[in-house]
Amino acid sequence: MLSSFLDTSSWDYQQWLASIIMVFVIVAVAVLLHRITQIFKLSRKPRYTPNLRPLRRARTVREDNPLSNLKNNVDTTAETCDTETDNQQSDDHDKSN
Repeated sequence: MLSSFLDTSSWDYQQWLASIIMVFVIVAVAVLLHRITQIFKLSRKPRYTPNLRPLRRARTVREDNPLSNLKNNVDTTAETCDTETDNQQSDDHDKSN
């Protein structure tokens, strides 16, 4: 029975047309399944996230901003502490000589 199906010498145009359509459908389904598997593989990969933070400009501090006073106080306090420590070290050095 299979040998009679594979013998294409007795096929008429309708059988040829049906077989060509079946082959086209099988190839189309194979290509569709291949593309779907590629989409699933692509979705499993982590997305690229660019690091845009270093490219941002430094923000300027406005004078009417209440936080700008805090920053200035912190900076001056840090400088005061450093100068007090330096004064103590120089006094200790003078006393030892």
